[in-house]
Amino acid sequence: MAFLKRTATLLTTAAAMVGTSLTVAAPASAAAPWKCATSSRSIDNPSTWIGSDDWNFKMTVCAAHGGSTAYAKVTITWDGPVLTSGADDRTIFDDAEVRYTVYKSVPGTDPAVKSQTVGQKFEDKLEDSDRWGNYNNSFASDTFAASVGSTKAYAGGIIRLDFDGDGRSYQTLRFTLTPLA
Repeated sequence: MAFLKRTATLLTTAAAMVGTSLTVAAPASAAAPWKCATSSRSIDNPSTWIGSDDWNFKMTVCAAHGGSTAYAKVTITWDGPVLTSGADDRTIFDDAEVRYTVYKSVPGTDPAVKSQTVGQKFEDKLEDSDRWGNYNNSFASDTFAASVGSTKAYAGGIIRLDFDGDGRSYQTLRFTLTPLA
């Protein structure tokens, strides 16, 4: 019987320790309210394809602030053109990336504190069509953290696209900044 009591006490203590460690390990962003902004931008695919070949993007940029840390993340959806049925075209872009940045709100010009850029993973999603050749998809970034102290912060996001064979470099789409977090 003493053995059962010791085992029960040990299990209770272990469960309490695990619960405590899980609570401590929870990110501060979970408690901080997210401040988000959603906006849309379109860009023409500079190709000779017949019909609508625009890329229509909608980006939601979010920022949160907990303690001395600001957090940022983005979610993007797009309605791309309909191209060759049933084939992913990995040559639409020479390069494509999404960049999201945390800014610190200070008197004067607000400095960028930290940026996160996602390239190949984002480009792969852009060039991934369904079986009918529709280039409609979505992308959700990871959340990243930046140290900002007690200063208010906000986030912004851009998409940079370099279309294959158009003779131009990157074209940049800028999206609405979040409210202060």
